[in-house]
Amino acid sequence: MTRIVTGLEKEGLVQRIGDPRDRRLTRIQATTKGQKMLAAGRARRVEKLAAAVGDLRASELAELTRGVHLLQEIIGSMRENRSTT
Repeated sequence: MTRIVTGLEKEGLVQRIGDPRDRRLTRIQATTKGQKMLAAGRARRVEKLAAAVGDLRASELAELTRGVHLLQEIIGSMRENRSTT
């Protein structure tokens, strides 16, 4: 992990930030350059996903919509359970 972070740091994508309360901890934060790279990658993935969904047949899109609704119900149920524990 250290080598990966060091490489990202050398590329100017992340910076290490020491924890003032616990010197054993080092936080890794994306730099502005790193944030831009992450955003660009996310935009490419969203564009590809949107194109793939746009190519679905109506029956496939309806099936996907049902799946999304089911996932929303599951997530809602998990949130409710978490707030009661």
